[in-house]
Amino acid sequence: MSFSIEAPAKINLCLHVVGRRRDNYHLISSLVIFLGIFDTISVSESKTLKLNIKG
Repeated sequence: MSFSIEAPAKINLCLHVVGRRRDNYHLISSLVIFLGIFDTISVSESKTLKLNIKG
């Protein structure tokens, strides 16, 4: 079994931590733009643990 997905590139124009939730995650306020480019992430079965990075 294998599959691929596209992960779009984004730029954080601003990011502010504005508080904390009860579960200790931070509350944020952010402004982002998504670009017309992306990484392709492919996952497939293997008998051993491997990580291949291309590009």
